[in-house]
Amino acid sequence: MFNNVLLISLFWFLAVIGTISIIEAIVNWVVNCGKKSGDMYVMLTVKNQQDSVEGLLRSVVWQNLHRENGGNIPQIVVIDLGSVDDTPNILRRIADDYSFVHITDREGCISWLKKMVN
Repeated sequence: MFNNVLLISLFWFLAVIGTISIIEAIVNWVVNCGKKSGDMYVMLTVKNQQDSVEGLLRSVVWQNLHRENGGNIPQIVVIDLGSVDDTPNILRRIADDYSFVHITDREGCISWLKKMVN
C-alpha cells in the first residue's frame, strides 16, 4: 500500500515538473520568436577603460547567448568619449573580430540613435 502511494506521488510530481518545463519552453519560444539580432541594440559608453572594456563586451555577448535570452546577440554600439589610453585600439580589435560590435564617437552616436528608432 505504502509503495503504491509513493509511486503515484512520484509520478504526479514528475508530471507537474514536466508540464512546467513545457510551459516555460513555449513561453520562451513565443516571447523570442520575433526577435532577430538586428532588432536589439546595446549601447555602451567608455572612456579610458583599457583594463575592463574587453571583459565587459565579452560579458554582454555571453549573457545574450544564454538560452534564456533567446541566443540572440544584439548589435553592440560602443561610444568612445575621447579615450587617451589604449581603449580605442582594443575597441577596434574587437570590432574587427565581431561584425555586431560597432565603434563610434559622440558625434556618431546621434546617427546610431536614429538608426535604432527607425
